[in-house]
Amino acid sequence: FQAPADAEYFVTVRDLHDRGGERFTYHLSAQPSGPEFEVHGEYYYAQIAPGTNMLWFAKVKRLNGFDGPIEMNIEGLPKGVTLEPVTLPPGVNDCGLILKAAKDAPINASLVKITGKAKVPGPDGKEHEIVREGHITCEIQSGGGGQARWPINTSIVGVTKPLDLLEVTATPSEIVLKPGESAEIKVKIKRSEVYKDPVTLATSFMYFTSKFGEQLPPEVTLSSKSKTRLAGDTLEGTLIIEASKKAAPIKRFPFAAMARVGITFSITTNYASNVLYLTITDSEGKDKLAKK
Repeated sequence: FQAPADAEYFVTVRDLHDRGGERFTYHLSAQPSGPEFEVHGEYYYAQIAPGTNMLWFAKVKRLNGFDGPIEMNIEGLPKGVTLEPVTLPPGVNDCGLILKAAKDAPINASLVKITGKAKVPGPDGKEHEIVREGHITCEIQSGGGGQARWPINTSIVGVTKPLDLLEVTATPSEIVLKPGESAEIKVKIKRSEVYKDPVTLATSFMYFTSKFGEQLPPEVTLSSKSKTRLAGDTLEGTLIIEASKKAAPIKRFPFAAMARVGITFSITTNYASNVLYLTITDSEGKDKLAKK
């Protein structure tokens, strides 16, 4: 709402259940409208063994015409755990949050806070920095096998003893594509001695047809020709990344090959490979984002 002039205005509040009375009080806050964003995603828990990577997913909702870069961050990570730096450029709203545990990371855990940081023009026309905390949702189970998403207040990261997968590696680590091109990524896993069940490779976080997380920028997708199921003695698969002819230029955007290990039919541990970097050039193979 933009007030047409300085005056006294009234706000009407209605209870969704048509209840009311003198004891029904509300807190109203108001601030100038302007470029803004929200942070959402799939990041309420992570367990990482020393020397391995795990993957969360972030999604930003851009508001009021804001299309500037957004730098993602995680505060309060446990000792020995770091986040691969990632900034969402204009036109990109999804990314992976790749958590890396050092080989000497001690067994520990901590509550963390996901944030996005950006610079926006203020009411006075001057640019200022804003930081927005991530909205956290988790999966709750109901009777009969049903699932629902529910808001919660905390995210946790823990460094654990070795888990089902000891290593996930992907090559090549630098992928450079022209619009309309594709590239193959070879992914190898190393299982623990006791884990024998299938592993699924992916770049996005899917539950049947519902997508809860994406890493790749717009117009870049995982091909259906990819070899993503690793069962039995199969330890290597192939991810084929395709850039459509509409893919916009991007430079060294980080993502990872995800290896999913099922805990239940809907809850998985999302292992991540070493960090991969995606560059999309123009149709002539030139880096349009190179510094001049």
